Amino acid sequence: MSKATFAPNEEGFINCFKVGTSLLNSKKYDLAIYNRWGMKVYSSDDAEKCWNGRVNNTGEDCPADVYLYTISLKDPIPGSKAELSGSVNLLRE
Repeated sequence: MSKATFAPNEEGFINCFKVGTSLLNSKKYDLAIYNRWGMKVYSSDDAEKCWNGRVNNTGEDCPADVYLYTISLKDPIPGSKAELSGSVNLLRE
């Protein structure tokens, strides 16, 4: 499980959460991010997009908390894992 931290709208800090495709051994994947109650707050299959801390990137701000993410690789390199998961800390002032 991998961990990350970001703080939207914080100067000098990472403003969104993005999965580096070079770490995944794949450029095609499905990413889903869930809150602590299991509600999906973001999903994407576009490696160029990142989560900005809002519900589906356009809704209300998600509260500061730890969120779980899952990644399903669509074309994994043979021998690599096709399912990955981790957590991301969303910080707010």
